Amino acid sequence: MLVSIDADVRDLDFEDGAHVVLDISRKVQTERLELGPASRLVSMQNTPIGFDTPHGLTFDLKVVAPEDGLLLGVALGLKPEGESADDVQSILPIRPAPLGQRVWRFDLTESPMLEVNQDLDWNELINRVDFQSLVFPEVLAQVAERVLRSPLIEPGDRLWEWSELLESLGWPVERRPDPDEVGNVGIDDAVDEIVAEFCESHGIAARLKANEDVND
Repeated sequence: MLVSIDADVRDLDFEDGAHVVLDISRKVQTERLELGPASRLVSMQNTPIGFDTPHGLTFDLKVVAPEDGLLLGVALGLKPEGESADDVQSILPIRPAPLGQRVWRFDLTESPMLEVNQDLDWNELINRVDFQSLVFPEVLAQVAERVLRSPLIEPGDRLWEWSELLESLGWPVERRPDPDEVGNVGIDDAVDEIVAEFCESHGIAARLKANEDVND
């Protein structure tokens, strides 16, 4: 699933170098997103996280000191704007499935669904940076192609949220190529650009390298 957050703690005058993090958790599973310095407006849009559904998630916004990670400020139990967390629908639901020797499969038959091999520790797997870095861009490529080949997508359509994601990446409806005019090559080129913009905006390769450096 994807999350977006904007946070502004500048008027609280935290010490120089303090930075903002978002802790997302469910029971014993926790993931931390680094949002940036507390000295400026921090924003993260449509960022993939390793939870299959939003049900039961808690969101804690924290400001921590630069050297020792000392907690300087916290806002606990945040809810998505305008609704309760249990009402939020994930743009990319994830479910375990019997896949034999396959690790994952993306199903676009009905609503987009990522399936992960049920014989693996799939909850741990989907939280891994290497898995997310390799899988999420490929999922986006498949959906982007479907969106670009679809007629006008209306609110409530199963691809509506994905269409909005493309718009947030700089691909509003008016920029999208007409399949009848550009053909398969034009659609393929547009998909490549969309995935490249997604990877650039989220620093996908940098996140993977940083994770490798930590584990060396």
